Amino acid sequence: MTRLPDEDYVDIGVRNDPNEPERSSSHSDRLDAFYEKCVEQASGKHVLPDLTIPHALRKLYPGYSLIMSDDCRLDLLSFPEAQIGRIPSSGEAKNTTFAGIPRHTGGDVHGRLVDSVVCGSYKMTWKDKEFIVHITKVPQGAMHMSKVMHFILHSDGEEPARDLLLSALLYQEKLHNQIWIYDSGHWSKSKKLWSDVQNSSWDDVVMKDNCKEVLKKDIYGFFDMEELYKKLSIPWKRGLILYGPPGNGKTITMKVVIKICAERGFIPLYVKSFAHCRGDEGAMEDVFGKARQMAPCVLILEDLDSLISDRNRSYFLNQLDGLDGNDGLLVIGSTNHLEKLDPALSNRPSRFDRKYHFDDPDEGERGLYAKYWQNKLKGNEEVSFPDLLVEEIASITAGFSFSYLKEAFVSALVDLADAGEGDKVDFADALKNQIITLQKEVGKQQANPSGKEAISSKSEGNTEINALAQPEMAIPGSLPRGCSQPYRKISTDLSQNSFKSAGQVVPTDLTPWPFGTTRIVRDSPKDTPPDPNSPAVMRIKLDSRAESSREKTSQLPTVLAAPPCAYPKAVKSMPGTLPVSEHMPLSKPFSTAAPKQL
Repeated sequence: MTRLPDEDYVDIGVRNDPNEPERSSSHSDRLDAFYEKCVEQASGKHVLPDLTIPHALRKLYPGYSLIMSDDCRLDLLSFPEAQIGRIPSSGEAKNTTFAGIPRHTGGDVHGRLVDSVVCGSYKMTWKDKEFIVHITKVPQGAMHMSKVMHFILHSDGEEPARDLLLSALLYQEKLHNQIWIYDSGHWSKSKKLWSDVQNSSWDDVVMKDNCKEVLKKDIYGFFDMEELYKKLSIPWKRGLILYGPPGNGKTITMKVVIKICAERGFIPLYVKSFAHCRGDEGAMEDVFGKARQMAPCVLILEDLDSLISDRNRSYFLNQLDGLDGNDGLLVIGSTNHLEKLDPALSNRPSRFDRKYHFDDPDEGERGLYAKYWQNKLKGNEEVSFPDLLVEEIASITAGFSFSYLKEAFVSALVDLADAGEGDKVDFADALKNQIITLQKEVGKQQANPSGKEAISSKSEGNTEINALAQPEMAIPGSLPRGCSQPYRKISTDLSQNSFKSAGQVVPTDLTPWPFGTTRIVRDSPKDTPPDPNSPAVMRIKLDSRAESSREKTSQLPTVLAAPPCAYPKAVKSMPGTLPVSEHMPLSKPFSTAAPKQL
């Protein structure tokens, strides 16, 4: 390899003295200078404010004790037990930002300016002792993150400064008309959530009185039974699940629990998500760690099916089992989809001990909800709400959830408010019109001026919808809405023995109906015409094959779908079909002949 002459190389080193004459050097000397310069440039001093600032303060205040804290919960400037003022001769740097105020709160000003200290020096008096406090914000890690550091100086030892720090942090840990919320990887105190739950009460939870009392006793009684749990040598912890379709009172029940528990001194902890920079496991460790610290308390986990996944389930179960001890911890979870939860959660006592079903309300509960609105509108002279309207609304809203019922009432009141001075709108008519509109949304075509549960409709001579709907039936093993359910599946045994033991009318004939429908004939005394209030005949449309030929009925499967109107509890609990041979013995073989006219 041919070596290039020295003059072909450029000296890129930097001399400290520009007047220093250039000295001749060999090629290797130049390479060494280049390397040393690179090392020097890459070896800058490491800045650690945790060391440099205390070092500077000790030089400024000789003889003073120094306590340093970067606890994110600490805010000495808002500590009400101390008096604080800025040192006049010192500089102060603040960052000013805008905070919006909701427009509906009233007033012409919809925002305010908020100052946060970047660097400042203050004098503080607490319990007749004087302190010097320096506050500064310093960078931390990457992504432009920062932390606020407090430096407390005192002229007479460090114990007074430590007492001040402890008192300020204890104050920050207390709730001052606030609720603890866990979201985005950290705990914070929410004044807004506290304000929201103040307007809720058990009167807003529409549920049969006996079921409501069972739920209240289960929640509040837990905190009164610490001695009993210890006497029986069992862990003082409990778990409840509120489940059912959306819009039926789970959220309002949670709000009432949060409010009442806070009033009784049992701190509520509300979890919005398990998002964390350390993953779901890090979030769960924070959540249950806080709960154990605040116990006795109630931990609220809304929408369990979205919080718990296959990836984090194992760690969640370990935390729930309380390997570190969960004494005094009441966990209440809610879900719209109980079937999505792993059986290790939903079917395992000592994790979630009891389940409460918030199903669509039955006619009695719909009547209670209408009564609730009747009492609410009692002082409104423009609204006429007789008891007869309560009964009628309850009868024509089958299939409505409480949220749909609420929408009907709210929309009717809006129609009343929007009516012009010359337009007279009757509240009952407005409410019924809204119900008819909402029935289309929920797939119900049952608006009937007589107040019956269903209407009759025919297409090409075939009965598509039952002429008179059977009242809601209680399948053996099921429980009324809102009542606690032990850990057993709702029975789908539709045999004659089960119906007799439950006091129900026994189905005696289940015959295929042409064109995809099924006929169910129930027992009734001979020579007695069907009673409109206690129907003997039901016809349920199973599919839309109205144009298919009769020949297809000869190929009917050996398994029949459970009719939704006849067995609502069974269908909701276990969708699908029921083996005829096991659950519904037929009194006579299948027939493709048309049914007798009744």
